[in-house]
Amino acid sequence: MPGDSLPDDEASRLMYALLESSETEFKQAVEAIIAAQDTRFIPVFIELFRANQLSLIGDIDFRIPIDALEFLSGQPLGNDWPAWIEWYGKTDLIPPSGFTSWKGQLLGRIDPGFSDFL
Repeated sequence: MPGDSLPDDEASRLMYALLESSETEFKQAVEAIIAAQDTRFIPVFIELFRANQLSLIGDIDFRIPIDALEFLSGQPLGNDWPAWIEWYGKTDLIPPSGFTSWKGQLLGRIDPGFSDFL
């Protein structure tokens, strides 16, 4: 059943695996999230999609976060990041526990001050 089917500790582990892993581990984390149909990861994948556009994450195929977003959300928005943000803003989806700190680490790659701020 879609929703928040992963335990919080596993969701946190997978969220950080998406940020700090090799391409193989990244793909394995995505596969686990998809298999669980955990919609809490929609905002995570939106952030990863944008981070990939800004070259903040390693050599990850740009389609992976988009494909995950489309699967989890059922929305065919493709690589239109503003459309994803607009769509997400109209939902009541809640990200995994620890998302704000995770996002701080991601944005800290632009400026370390973001890590402290978030």
